[in-house]
Amino acid sequence: MLLKRRHLIVGGVCLLGALSAGWIFVARLNHRISEASSQERFRKTRIRPLTFRALTRTEAKLEAFGDGRVSAIAQVRGQLAVAGGSGLLLGQQRLDVTTGLPFLRIQALSSWRGTPVVAFEREGWARIGAAGPEEAVTGWGRLHVRALLETAAGELLIGAREGLFRVAFGSNELERLDREPVRALAIGAAGVIASGGETGLRLISISGSPAEIISAPDPWIDDIGFDAASGRLWAGTPIGVAVGMVGTGASGIARALSSTTLVIHPRGGDTTRGVFFKNAFRAIPFGTESHLAVLEADGAREEEITPERFRRLFTLGGTLWADGPSGLWRSDERNGWILEQKRAESALPLPRVTALLEDHGTLWAGFFDGGLARSPLQAWDAPMSFRALGGSDAWGINALLPAGGAIVAATLHGAYRIEGGRAVAIEGAGGAFSLAATRSGVVVGYGQGVYFPEKRLLSAFHGLPGNQASALSY
Repeated sequence: MLLKRRHLIVGGVCLLGALSAGWIFVARLNHRISEASSQERFRKTRIRPLTFRALTRTEAKLEAFGDGRVSAIAQVRGQLAVAGGSGLLLGQQRLDVTTGLPFLRIQALSSWRGTPVVAFEREGWARIGAAGPEEAVTGWGRLHVRALLETAAGELLIGAREGLFRVAFGSNELERLDREPVRALAIGAAGVIASGGETGLRLISISGSPAEIISAPDPWIDDIGFDAASGRLWAGTPIGVAVGMVGTGASGIARALSSTTLVIHPRGGDTTRGVFFKNAFRAIPFGTESHLAVLEADGAREEEITPERFRRLFTLGGTLWADGPSGLWRSDERNGWILEQKRAESALPLPRVTALLEDHGTLWAGFFDGGLARSPLQAWDAPMSFRALGGSDAWGINALLPAGGAIVAATLHGAYRIEGGRAVAIEGAGGAFSLAATRSGVVVGYGQGVYFPEKRLLSAFHGLPGNQASALSY
């Protein structure tokens, strides 16, 4: 009886051991399956492939004329790289649409372990390899990139309309860290990323933890300054420069405190764009005066006189830089502002050309959001030299036409006759869109109809299919 009882006990223990081993096996199997599916899910939602495709150069002998504005600068292999409305200038080498770039205007620039990376204003981004430009092809589609930033670890942060992305040097994978649109980037303490765009300001950890939303007076963020030493965050918004504090959590990762709110700087309401430099935020005030506003954290403000009215500010190599009508300026503590790179004479005063006309050896250009400019036409190898027509109300050019030794311009402010360097308004009916020369004079197409030299206006009321005449011919 005792032996039988021992056999039952031993059998029960063995059965229990077998069941326990089976349960542990099944649990581990389920954990591995869950882990594998979780990893696969992570890769599907955050990581997609990245490749670079070499771009072919055009064989046509063309010359591209940009507006010469500077949108970004970087130090690449010991050379100053300047990008903007006329392409990329890398040392003495210029790259534009005639040398392989798909688009002329560049919006963002960064050095990525000594390799220049550019983002085009229209769409897409590319790196400049030894053989020329190489366009990025990603599993996320063609991105609309507005900001590029290299981390201390040599990774490239890509801020786009489609979100915030990260790629390691030499990697063939592009990871999306955040889905919200990005216009500006800055790196703070412990590698936390400050990201701002059309929908607000966020702090994002590279580790992949949820983003912290920072309350700002306006959701549209154009510029960010991150003072990692003091934990102070600056943001350029359409209603002024805002500032606030961020704290450090127990984990040691910088994050926004639950009560963190950025507020407009007490004396920064007339500024929107700028950079954080030497414990203060330098910003460009509204108006026409040539000066900068130096905004201090304690609410103080100083004014710095500049040689001309700047359009953008940059920081590079511990130095403050600026883009102005004359070119790229560099701030020097002893000598003030120095014109580091003069703007090319052939640069257009504005980027969007809507009308062109050659008249008696002069090339006239009209602009979508501006007036007129002209350049003498000389020999083919002679440089162009555009000069804006000043002191005129002719704005928003839609068409140009030679007429009797003068030029007639159809503009959003009406029709104008340009002669002897002066623009004189022509009687009409509001914004003009088209022109045609007839035996009796110039016919102008307005938004309200077609105006004839006999001071007669025909519109839809008189039988035309519509009022706005966008094109005319005789």
